[in-house]
Amino acid sequence: VIELGGGNAPLLRPNVDIEYFLGADGERSVDFVADFNKLPLPIKDQDFDFVFSKFALEHISWQNTRAFLSEVRRILAPEGRCVFVVPNVAKQLEWINSHPDGWDDKPFFEAASEKLFGTQNYSGNFHCAYLSPETALDLFTAAGFKNILTSPYGERATDLVIEAQRAEILETEAEMLARGVHFSVAHANSKEAHEAHLHLGKPPEAVESLPEAPRPIPEEMLTTAGRAKV
Repeated sequence: VIELGGGNAPLLRPNVDIEYFLGADGERSVDFVADFNKLPLPIKDQDFDFVFSKFALEHISWQNTRAFLSEVRRILAPEGRCVFVVPNVAKQLEWINSHPDGWDDKPFFEAASEKLFGTQNYSGNFHCAYLSPETALDLFTAAGFKNILTSPYGERATDLVIEAQRAEILETEAEMLARGVHFSVAHANSKEAHEAHLHLGKPPEAVESLPEAPRPIPEEMLTTAGRAKV
C-alpha cells in the first residue's frame, strides 16, 4: 500500500508528498518527496496493490489531472485498487447557493471562497480542478480504470469518495471517442459510457465487485482530517 499526499498526518506508509514534514510525534511523516505536477513519479511500475489519497488530487493542476491518474494506474499492480477522497464541486455549489448568509461563523464571501478555492493559508493550499461524480467517471475511465464507484463523504456531503480498480484492457480516450463514447453528464448513464467504464463491455449484471483485500477500508482513513499541508 502507499499514500499520496498524506502531509504531516498520513494514514498509510509509505507516504509521498511534495516536501518532508514532521508528524505530531516529531518524526518525519513523509517517506520520500515527489511533485505531483511533475511526472513520472519516482515509483516502479505495478509496485503497489493499493493507493490511497485524501484531499490531494484537487491541489494538482487540472491540466495534469489525467496524466497523474495514469501514473496511479502505472504504479498499481494488476487488478490493484485506489481510493481518493476529494471535494465534490457540484455539491459544494449547491451548498453555497443554499446558504447565502454564510456558515461556520464566516460571512458568505469568505465561506464560499474557502470552500471552492481552498484555505490558501500557505503556498499550494488552493484547489485547481473541478471534481464531481461525473468528472471522476470520465477521468478515471480515460486513465485506465474500471469498477469506478463514487459515494458522498463528510457531514455536509460536499466531498466525495472515489474507488476504482486498474483495468487490464486499456482503451484510450481517443479510441472511446472514435466508437462514439462522449464524456458528459448527459451520457454518464448510457450503455456506451457504462461499457467505457468497464473497458470490457460487460452488461451491468456482470459487473464484478471490487476485491475484498484490503477492504474494509479502515474507518479512520475516511474520518481523520489527515492533512495539514499539500
